[in-house]
Amino acid sequence: MVKFYQHTFDYDHPFPLVTLAFWLRYPNPFAAHVLASDVIDRYVDPDTGVLHTTRLILKRGNVPKWARTFMSNNEAYILEQSRVDPRDRTMVCTSKNISHKRVMVIEETQTFTPIDEDEVKSSGIVPAAVTADQRRFAARFGRSASSAALAATVHSADKLPALADSLGTGRTRVKLEVRFVSNLGWGLTSRIESFCHNRFADSSKRSRLGMAHVLEKLQEKRTKLLAITRPYAQPELAS
Repeated sequence: MVKFYQHTFDYDHPFPLVTLAFWLRYPNPFAAHVLASDVIDRYVDPDTGVLHTTRLILKRGNVPKWARTFMSNNEAYILEQSRVDPRDRTMVCTSKNISHKRVMVIEETQTFTPIDEDEVKSSGIVPAAVTADQRRFAARFGRSASSAALAATVHSADKLPALADSLGTGRTRVKLEVRFVSNLGWGLTSRIESFCHNRFADSSKRSRLGMAHVLEKLQEKRTKLLAITRPYAQPELAS
């Protein structure tokens, strides 16, 4: 029997800052179980401007005593794939364990969207065709995680000053959907699925606390974030 978990929550921060925090969320004091996080692929679609990122994350968990006979290794690799659409201003991230798949597969999807219409209007960002200059701009920022989040939320360099000014306002909504599937058998399938499902709520809470910690640190360094955008403003907008 497959089990599901759903939860919707808001961050009291604008979409560009939340996407930036998402890529910078490790390490943090609430994620001691995360041992490593590496970007293994990143590219910007030349036609749509969508930023695609694939990361491999190594985590360590606690295996209950009743499960140690068939799962002695408490470390697992997680494959995380995300896409940021600058036109729709959405970020969708899916993750799935690639270790211990026979015991349990946990498929998680998070969808990030801005919920403050004033933020969208003040930034001056509107759906538009992706030009060659915009593709080069996005590709340049796609080389680093911290700048990629900012680049993925804009269409062109002349919108960056407005985006920078909007970083301090707005809210972001996150819809979390999780699917738990075990194929172990031996009469343990339901027990394993229930165990993972029941523990996920606490895990999700720690994850939100970790994001909140990173967001707080980024907010403190807002001046530095503004400095990232200013050099790319058009001369008449930079004054």
